[in-house]
Amino acid sequence: MAEQSVYSAPEAELATSYTGEYPGLDRLQYFLYSVGIGVANMVFSVVLMDSPLSMVVLLAAIGASVWIIVQRLQNVGMNGWWTLAFIVPFLNIYIGLVCLAFPPGYKTHKTFDTAAKVLMGLFMGFILLGVIGIVAAVAIPAMAS
Repeated sequence: MAEQSVYSAPEAELATSYTGEYPGLDRLQYFLYSVGIGVANMVFSVVLMDSPLSMVVLLAAIGASVWIIVQRLQNVGMNGWWTLAFIVPFLNIYIGLVCLAFPPGYKTHKTFDTAAKVLMGLFMGFILLGVIGIVAAVAIPAMAS
C-alpha cells in the first residue's frame, strides 16, 4: 500500500442521505387525520356523555394526536420530541404552523412551495383575527363604561 501524505485530501465516496422520500405524514394526511380524530372525539363525547369510558376515548384521541404530530414533524425534518412544545404557550402556535404548512423535508432544503405560502398566510390571518377579536372584546366594554 502506498504511503499517503498527511496533506492530501482523504479519498472516500460522498453519499447523500436524501432518497427523494421523507418519512411520516405529509400535509394533507396530517390535516385529514387531525379532522378525523376531532370529529370522532366529538361524536364519542356526545354518545358517551357521562360514562367513564369517555375518559378512555379522550386519552385515545390525545395519543393519536401525539402520534400524528410526531409523524408530521419527522416528515418536515424535525425531531419528534418537538411534540412536547405543544405544552409551551406561543411555541405551540409555531409547531402548529410547522405541521400545517411546511413542505416535506423543509429542514433539509429550506424552501417553501406555493401551498406553504398560502397556508401560512391563512394561518397568520386567523391568528391576527383572533388577536383583533380579543382586543375588541376587552376594549369595547371598557369604552362603554
